[in-house]
Amino acid sequence: MAQKIKKTITRVGYALMNTGELTGVITYEPPVWFVSTEAGGREYSAEPNGELKEIYADGVVVYSTEENNGYDINLTLLAIIDDIDESLLGNVVTTAGVAEYASPIPRPKFALFICEETTDGAGQITVWYNCQVSKRPKTGGKTSEGSTFDAQFLELPIAARPRINDKLIRYTIKGKTLFTSVPMPENMPQEVEE
Repeated sequence: MAQKIKKTITRVGYALMNTGELTGVITYEPPVWFVSTEAGGREYSAEPNGELKEIYADGVVVYSTEENNGYDINLTLLAIIDDIDESLLGNVVTTAGVAEYASPIPRPKFALFICEETTDGAGQITVWYNCQVSKRPKTGGKTSEGSTFDAQFLELPIAARPRINDKLIRYTIKGKTLFTSVPMPENMPQEVEE
């Protein structure tokens, strides 16, 4: 088996999620892949979310399990664009500008895609299926000093949680072909009952 090390992010995208609350069926809009020069991916980290539960007997751990609540992702993009403001943050975008409102309506849910080059040349795309921007991204800026260019980047905090109907969290696909519909793992288990 050839060693495969991730080299670099090559594309980032998303697909809006239709929760199917009436039908119980989750569907997705067609994928949107960001243009690298507009909102290209700079870096990401995915921290597991869940508590470790242990049971002790006679002073030793006799049972250990981790509660899997998905991941807390921090995604750094080149810049914020209208697609992000409207589709991921739920802001109102018009030709005149972008308006943010304090609203009880939850932010949109989406599938997140990160395509990466790998040392074996095959590449991989990771799909997180039930994502939501967990809090508003920080804003800021600063002046450039002298002739230096100090770029500022957008950091999106994203909660990637298990889907309600089947507990699917993520899927890593071999290859780097940008898909036009959201892929699903083969031989998926049937819907999980609560």
